[in-house]
Amino acid sequence: MCEARRGGHPVGMNPWRRIGACALAGSLLLATAGRAELTPAELDRETYQVARDLMSPFCPGRTLADCPSPYARDVREQIRDALAGGMASDEVAARVTAELGDEVRGRPQSAWGWWMPALVTMGGVIAAVLVIRRLGARGRGEPSLSAPAPSSAEEPLAARLEAELRRLDA
Repeated sequence: MCEARRGGHPVGMNPWRRIGACALAGSLLLATAGRAELTPAELDRETYQVARDLMSPFCPGRTLADCPSPYARDVREQIRDALAGGMASDEVAARVTAELGDEVRGRPQSAWGWWMPALVTMGGVIAAVLVIRRLGARGRGEPSLSAPAPSSAEEPLAARLEAELRRLDA
């Protein structure tokens, strides 16, 4: 599971992280005020959206929404409580990021973060097309499956081969 032990503590959950998680819970509860109450379905959806955009420090390579760790479940509950208390999604995500560190950001923060994968992919496709075209152009000048004409030294051998092949076919 994702709670492998390292140095006696679950991965990503040293005592300072526990203190940070407690501080996060307290700050989220204090900061929630002045927002319209959400229905349970809306609250679940918004909680999932916030947790989906944050990486889990407890399960490497997974989002908080997908991590089965009890610590991740606690953070999701804190997110839900903050949203239920009226805090905006962006504020909740910012507080979680501030408490758990920048490595929990699961979405690119700048436009380059969104465009760079697309640009690299387009560059790779263009390079592949150019290589395929170049390789195809080399093959056009060569003869296809027909045999080359025999030279003057090979003519007697070619005639003898033809005669032997005709004799075998008959």
